[in-house]
Amino acid sequence: MRSMRSHLANRAAGWIATVPLLVVTLSTVSCSRDHPLPRGPEDLAPTPPVGSVPFPNRLNPGNDGTSYEPCSVSANEVISLGWSPTSKRDAATVDKQTARGCIWHDAQLGSVWSVSQIVGNSPSLDAYRTSHPHFTWLPDVTINGRTIGVHLMGPSTCATSVQSQRAGVSTIVSYNRVPAPPTSQICDRAIAFTRATISQMPI
Repeated sequence: MRSMRSHLANRAAGWIATVPLLVVTLSTVSCSRDHPLPRGPEDLAPTPPVGSVPFPNRLNPGNDGTSYEPCSVSANEVISLGWSPTSKRDAATVDKQTARGCIWHDAQLGSVWSVSQIVGNSPSLDAYRTSHPHFTWLPDVTINGRTIGVHLMGPSTCATSVQSQRAGVSTIVSYNRVPAPPTSQICDRAIAFTRATISQMPI
């Protein structure tokens, strides 16, 4: 937990700092367990990508509100958005972690861009927004008739959040060098990744 992979728990500088903040915030808005989703084989998250630690409880009560699995995004989709499919790794660093998803790096060699897409249970986008006034919330965007919350998590990190069943799916893009490009450029990449994958997220 003190290695580079454990920086998710420490708000360390750099691209990986975006993920722990989402891990903490997503866990604060966990939805009710009174009516759990059906738990058949078709609902189970696929095996984590090669190179990841095979945590036995990757799918757990903190992130099972949607059957959507970010790590299932195809290599072609990732390439079309300028990311490297071979850089994919699991977002989790410990078993039973709230955030379930994957992280990718930019396709350009030496680039300091990264994107992560993670799932964490949440009753609604409005509840998530209300619970996190410390984010800088930008105007919502609409994709395929669905409301997408857009917010800044720092001067070089932008995220989108969309509701899928009883979970929130967050897409986080970071540029990890100073000076960073305009936040609009960073948000554009987060929105583009969301746009490319939203049709796979059950309503």
